Amino acid sequence: MRSPIPSPALTLPDLPVAVWLSSSIPSKGDPLLETVDRVVIDTRVVGWQPDALSRLYALSRRVAITDLSWWRLKPWRNLLASLFEGHIYRPFLRNVQHLEVTGHAGPRHLFAGWVMSRLDLPRSVVHLGDAEHLSVKLVASHEGRRGRFAVERKGEERVIDASVEIDDGPSFQQKVQIGEEWPSRSLADALSHMGHNQTYEAALEAALGLLR
Repeated sequence: MRSPIPSPALTLPDLPVAVWLSSSIPSKGDPLLETVDRVVIDTRVVGWQPDALSRLYALSRRVAITDLSWWRLKPWRNLLASLFEGHIYRPFLRNVQHLEVTGHAGPRHLFAGWVMSRLDLPRSVVHLGDAEHLSVKLVASHEGRRGRFAVERKGEERVIDASVEIDDGPSFQQKVQIGEEWPSRSLADALSHMGHNQTYEAALEAALGLLR
């Protein structure tokens, strides 16, 4: 299902035009791309398609993309980043040895691509797997001590567990309640940023490397 192609006669020159494609990715020659400033998609819906990420990356070179999956991953991204705040945990980022991301095809690739692009990780340390909810486990070392960092949702409860375990201490645990998953809320949040999202596009490019 897709929205009708907006007619240039019905658009205002100073008003950005966004089109939400609920289950498809436009092809390179799609006339839709001549009219819109932004395409709204959901990687969780289209991510099972073998060429979805490569088509999305090619599309991002031409028009700005709002990916609803990317916005739903925001709590996980914020939590993982927060685990490395401060002088005790931050040095572990220099020597990441293992990253495991499980979840739905598409979102798990995006999340892993985000970590890879931010930390310049090689493909060899990244491992993906299927799961109903996103789970992230990162193993790193610093000065001979190993640290295990995790952000995961367990079961059907809308709670994200974040934890850190360092050999010989310290350790840290946190639980964060996540709100109901309303598409309209994700859409409103995403459309408040109408330009290209360079962080998302870097994550998408890195995610392509996970398919090779």
